Amino acid sequence: ELSHSAYIAYYIFEPKGKLRKVNFEFEASRDMLYRPNRYINTELAFDTRVHLTNYFSTGVSIEQSIGNSYDYFEARESGWDNVFIKGPRTDLFWWNSTDYRKRFAGDLGFGYEATPQFNSESYHIRFSPRFRVNNHIFMTYVISHKAEYNNVGRLMNQEYSPLFDEDGGILFSQRDRNTTTNVYQVSYIANNKLSFALKLRHYWSRLKHQKPFRLDDGNITASNFNLNNDTETPLYDINFNTWNIDLNCVWRFAPGSELNLQWKNAIMSQNTDAYLSAQQNIKQLFEEDQGNSISLKLVYYLDYLYLTSK
Repeated sequence: ELSHSAYIAYYIFEPKGKLRKVNFEFEASRDMLYRPNRYINTELAFDTRVHLTNYFSTGVSIEQSIGNSYDYFEARESGWDNVFIKGPRTDLFWWNSTDYRKRFAGDLGFGYEATPQFNSESYHIRFSPRFRVNNHIFMTYVISHKAEYNNVGRLMNQEYSPLFDEDGGILFSQRDRNTTTNVYQVSYIANNKLSFALKLRHYWSRLKHQKPFRLDDGNITASNFNLNNDTETPLYDINFNTWNIDLNCVWRFAPGSELNLQWKNAIMSQNTDAYLSAQQNIKQLFEEDQGNSISLKLVYYLDYLYLTSK
């Protein structure tokens, strides 16, 4: 892939009133495939970050594509003729962050994305509080939710295999998708040699198909492909979950040397029940088989000069 870009930035480093530091950045880029040499898209991006003297920070990012974008990979087919043409896209994100020096701090962000050609919109919120219990224990929590409406992409079955109509045409779909991620982390530092870290993560994504389409010469046209069975039960909706636990213990028994013990637990589930409630989904997830692994790694620093001196 070839990328050409122009970048300009303006920075304020000297505090002025309540402003501690301010950044303004602007970039224009144009992307192309390398071989064959084909146009992908042109984008403008603006980013600003404001840092106050009380160590509160905020910022806004804006991305705007210019004209059509050409996606040569969404069709999941070999060859460069199965391109998917998308109209202009707007992407906004606003973030805020409080003073990390305090025992309790946090981040909060809001995002919005729109592609008017398909009437596609998405809304994103991310909240991340953090708490320092004392000089030994530190905790963080992240919850992120993204709701996408009228998203357009390749139509796949539950095994993520591409679907085709009866004439062999490449099928797309307009769908709604909701994705929620929860991450909890806690670390305990016993002393300068021994530490523990625990991380819990749950990822939940639900995709509900609304309308089928067929890809014709880069554009999508209406299709009579049936997304439901005879009882109107969705055939290709996706309910996907992953659950992970990572527990890590590190003992630094000598300079540059450590013993690392790690336990990992993982569960994954995937089905077509995209209308499950949160409680039903969690119950179904923990009925799946679990994978557990334990690893032990020893790193020992050996000083060559120390050996040769004897």
